[in-house]
Amino acid sequence: MCGRFTLAVPREQLIEHFGGLEAPDFFLPRYNIAPGQPVLLIPNTEARMIEAYHWGLVPFWATDKKIANKMINARAETVAEKPAFRQAFRRRRCVVLASGYYEWKKFEGAKVPMYIRRQDQQLIGFAGLWEEWAPKDADEDAEKHKSCTIITTEPCAAVRAIHHRMPAVLEATDYEKWLDPQPVEDRESLAKLLRPFDGAELEAYPVARIVNTPAVDGPECIERVAPPAQLDLF
Repeated sequence: MCGRFTLAVPREQLIEHFGGLEAPDFFLPRYNIAPGQPVLLIPNTEARMIEAYHWGLVPFWATDKKIANKMINARAETVAEKPAFRQAFRRRRCVVLASGYYEWKKFEGAKVPMYIRRQDQQLIGFAGLWEEWAPKDADEDAEKHKSCTIITTEPCAAVRAIHHRMPAVLEATDYEKWLDPQPVEDRESLAKLLRPFDGAELEAYPVARIVNTPAVDGPECIERVAPPAQLDLF
């Protein structure tokens, strides 16, 4: 799964990577993004822009927002069929903006937090889905709750030593296809984009356990620490 990630780059780099799209004025680098919090993404709407949605999908048919706690990830292998995701997969896709993510590696009865990012420290686009939701008794002009989920897939060989899943990372050349605003009938063509990222382009290293606490959100979260003896890294 993907349960914590970062978007820790200057605003200018964010704008440049995504073809000049403006970033929200409130954007600040984030080092410990957790479920339930706002995340930046590009939805496949006609007006292409970077927006903030809550992490944890609330399907349009849900009766309670609490379902979001179970909807932070969607499996690539079943996302096109599962009732919670299939309509969004066809109509409401997004690119979730990130610079890296955390995973916890089991080692001698404990879990060691690991930070995984591109070696060149460039931005990453996770494949995601989005929804807008409002209670059934809400007024028509009531503001809707905007939410999203991150799609996960089988890990590349390098990440497999840490965890059995990883986020589906889109190639920059695939953004346009993933963000096509038209409903997609050819599900197979989209599914082919949900592949493991090239492990040769990634690096992973241990970080301090302070990252376990979502309230801690500073550069210290991604600082490299000495690994436990005999811990396998890539």
